[in-house]
Amino acid sequence: MDREAAAKLRASSAQGVVNDALQRKLRADLSFKNFEQEERSSRMQKEQLDSELAGEDEIDEETLRQAELAESIRKIRELMEMEMVDKEERARKELQAEEARLRREQEEVERVAQEQREREEQERLEAERRHREEEAKQKLYGQAVAKEQERCRLRDLKFCSPSYATIWHEQSAFERFKTISNEFDDTKYQESQPLTFESVPWPVLAHPHSVTFDTIDWSAVEEFFNAIEKLLKDKGQYKTLVEKAHRRFHPDKWRARGMLSSVLDQDLRGQLEVAGNVVAQAITPLWLKSRQ
Repeated sequence: MDREAAAKLRASSAQGVVNDALQRKLRADLSFKNFEQEERSSRMQKEQLDSELAGEDEIDEETLRQAELAESIRKIRELMEMEMVDKEERARKELQAEEARLRREQEEVERVAQEQREREEQERLEAERRHREEEAKQKLYGQAVAKEQERCRLRDLKFCSPSYATIWHEQSAFERFKTISNEFDDTKYQESQPLTFESVPWPVLAHPHSVTFDTIDWSAVEEFFNAIEKLLKDKGQYKTLVEKAHRRFHPDKWRARGMLSSVLDQDLRGQLEVAGNVVAQAITPLWLKSRQ
């Protein structure tokens, strides 16, 4: 817009030059008329003198002066006409040049504006495409999460159904932990099978239906492994169990497996990462102790 305003200002200035030239031309035309009158008068005088002096041998000084004056006036008029024509031609060329420059600037402004519109349209189409892709991705993710959760629900039926045990106890928690740990270690979590809260073998004694992120803390993990240590008579089995659990929940292991990258829900991803770190930190002293 600044460039367009500057261009308009220059065009107005050029137009002023033309107007000034036209005014000078009008003044010159008026002078020409006066010169023409004087020239006619001089010519008539010269003709009269020529007629009077046709038969005379001498031309007096005044007659010569009048003739020379008439000739000077004619030459001056010619010079002024030539100068005015030259000025008009220069003004015309300046105006044409200014108009051409303005057209070029206007074309440039229009070109830049068109490029901007095309760029914005391309960005809008690209944003719409990404939005559609994200919606489709989220839809597929939601379906994959629902499928994984249903798989885990069906898996837990044998541990939580009345036909298995009427009361949830430490042995039930241990059996479920072993089963989920094996499938957790063997599963490649990805977008088609994302990691969910139910997919993780959280080492807690609480009933699966009551386990939440809030129930997974240091004391709950210690309580679980203390109970398992009492259940297992073979200390070697307990040591192996703790060692595998320590490796399973280690943050480096989770990063290496890329499990959290399968979780598109940012809030859930953050909660899983925090809970996994809590379990890893709680298992570490138990693992160190078991190695003594």
